[in-house]
Formats: sequence, structure tokens, C-alpha cells
Amino acid sequence: MPIRSPGDTGISQARAKTDKLDAKPLAKLLWTGELEAVWMAPEWISRMRRRLARREQLVRARSRVKNEIHAVLMRQLKGRAPASDLLGVRGRVWLRSLTLSEEEDETVKAGLRHIEFLDQEIEQVDRLIARHVLQSPQVKRLMSVPGVGASKASAS
Repeated sequence: MPIRSPGDTGISQARAKTDKLDAKPLAKLLWTGELEAVWMAPEWISRMRRRLARREQLVRARSRVKNEIHAVLMRQLKGRAPASDLLGVRGRVWLRSLTLSEEEDETVKAGLRHIEFLDQEIEQVDRLIARHVLQSPQVKRLMSVPGVGASKASAS
């Protein structure tokens, strides 16, 4: 017997949709072995997905703050920073030395504090991810491929 995908069960085309009505055809398909099993991620994969989602949220928050600082510079017509990385060591020194209106100065200084906090949080999540991922035999096997290895993510 062919195995059916959820789209082939006929349930989606039914005129009336209720759990009670859907249960009978699903039970028949399951009993005859025509329904595909659903893969459930192991708990460690679910935890890793949550950590990766958390990291993505932190990186997005950091990007929003960086954009806020850039907007201040544009509003205040400050031009380009003397450093290639506005939020690197030299760029931050330059940002702190700018003469800005009081509210814009507050925005930049608060943004820098927020970025420092987010950088620490991202670093902590990266360490947790690395610690758990490097325990995986699959990851160790993948890292045996030339050119594949542990690398600090630099998404921002």
C-alpha cells in the first residue's frame, strides 16, 4: 500500500471540519499503515533551536540599536567615523567624543551601553551553543571535513 502524505488524506477537502469528523479517517489510515509518521525532534535539538532563536533575537536587537546610533549621526550631520568600524574600539571613542545635542548624546550613550550588554549576551549564548554542539558526534564528524570548523559567528 502506498504511504499517504497529510495532503492525500482527503480530510482537507471535507465539507465539515471538526476533530471528531477528522479522527475517523485518520484512524483508518493509521490502522492500515497508510499514514506517514511525523518526525519529532529530540529534546536536545529543541533546546538548540530555542538557543539559536534567542541568539537571533539578540542580534536583531543589537542591529536596531546600531541603526539608531547611525540615525543620530545622520540627523546631526556628523559624517563618517574616522574608524572603519563605528562600533569598534576607535569608533566608540570617536562616538563618545562627539558634541551632540543633549537628547541625541543620551541616545548614543544609552545605545553604546545597550550594545555592550547585547554583545555580552550574544557571547554567552555562543558559548552555550558551542559547548553543546561540540559534544555532538555528528558535528565532530562534520568538522573532520577540510574547511569546516568552529568559527565565531559575526552576524550583526
